Amino acid sequence: MSDVPSTGYVVALVHHTDGSSSKVTTADGNTIYFKHPDFENYDPEFRQKGAEHRAKEVDGARQMLLSGDAGADLKALCDPDRVAVGGFSFGGATAALVASTMPQHYKCGVLWDGWFHINLDSINFRRDLPTQAFDKGFSMPVIFIGSEQFTKFEHIHEATERLKGKCRAGLESYTPAHATHMSFADVVWWLPAPLLARMGFSDKTCPYETYSEIVELTTEFLKKHCPVQ
Repeated sequence: MSDVPSTGYVVALVHHTDGSSSKVTTADGNTIYFKHPDFENYDPEFRQKGAEHRAKEVDGARQMLLSGDAGADLKALCDPDRVAVGGFSFGGATAALVASTMPQHYKCGVLWDGWFHINLDSINFRRDLPTQAFDKGFSMPVIFIGSEQFTKFEHIHEATERLKGKCRAGLESYTPAHATHMSFADVVWWLPAPLLARMGFSDKTCPYETYSEIVELTTEFLKKHCPVQ
């Protein structure tokens, strides 16, 4: 969320190379486009493997910032003892994987409307995502900020509640009123509110107010566990 840096935090946004991004250009100049699942020959590990690939890239970004490979000026702004991990949707599953498997490197986790369950009725496939988070749980404080929209998807909602039960070191959980899945995306600032509502990106309520509430909840949580000094 692009507003978080305005509160004093350094934010690394990772363009993932597992095929889950719409388009990403790699360091060697290659272009990777979104990879659609093959539902006729579906690999049960497709999204799990993707989450694991993405988790390595997320922690690689942390290492790059702290080592100075991203620039000495950025390194000077970063404190290795005050690093948080966060993500939205599939990024929420990615952040949950990082938080559950690399707790020594992160102070807290921020999970925005995470995609924690795959439900493909057409091929009779269901599983929680990511496996590691459901197995290991969290040994750091975690905040879940979800949408009302996702609470209406039974399997995702139930998986999210199970994952909350895995928090051993502090849990905060919020569902802003009328929040949709896309309330968490910066797109709410790009288009007029009536158009966002027509596209299903927001409820009839003001999308800017919902987005601002999400940012405020996030930054207040970060101030508790990774305070800006």
